[in-house]
Amino acid sequence: MSKEAVTMPVSEAELTAIRYFKVANPPMVQIYVGPKRDLWVLPENILCDRVDYFKSAFKGGFRKGVKKTLELPEDCPMAFGYIIDCILNDEQDGNCAVNSVDDSAIHMAWCKAWALADKLGCSQIAKNVIDLYRWSMVSVAGEDLIVPPAAVKFLYGSTSDTSEMRGELAEQAVGIFENLEFLNEGAIELWCESATSHPRFHLDVMNLMKKGQLRKRRKG
Repeated sequence: MSKEAVTMPVSEAELTAIRYFKVANPPMVQIYVGPKRDLWVLPENILCDRVDYFKSAFKGGFRKGVKKTLELPEDCPMAFGYIIDCILNDEQDGNCAVNSVDDSAIHMAWCKAWALADKLGCSQIAKNVIDLYRWSMVSVAGEDLIVPPAAVKFLYGSTSDTSEMRGELAEQAVGIFENLEFLNEGAIELWCESATSHPRFHLDVMNLMKKGQLRKRRKG
């Protein structure tokens, strides 16, 4: 018995987009993302009109602009997909669909999204990533609340000292520390491993804890 192809319903917005690309046939660019070079073929004009990074890359007179190709080997395809969705849907506030991520990987996922948004100069998307990170922590519990050392090392190795996301991770660590009595011994060890996984992160956490203690003394 032959299998019939299953056709998914297409929304009016998707039909409009399909008609646009068929009729307008806009110039496209190729962007390779990640170590496996995941390929994205995207409309050049929309990218360049909405993001200065892409405008510089494709219309700045450089070789990659002439070839209409861009390599982003160190970036995360999933994070890139999220940011591109925001750009193409003109949701510069970052309020667009988010792929589900396991709780154990959620810190790294948002760190990668923030770092890429910052790299591309999408400041509003980067700000919204922080809000979404905070919101996502509401549904996370136990050891998964602790920022993994890998996420700390990634963020601190790819962002500047003034990164807002760095401050957010430090706040998360301090919040966990203030509730350590609710965690088991293994979780406490994980917290210590996380807090000391990068010297600058350790300093940021200690400074926040110091400020918190000073505020408590003043109130007392």
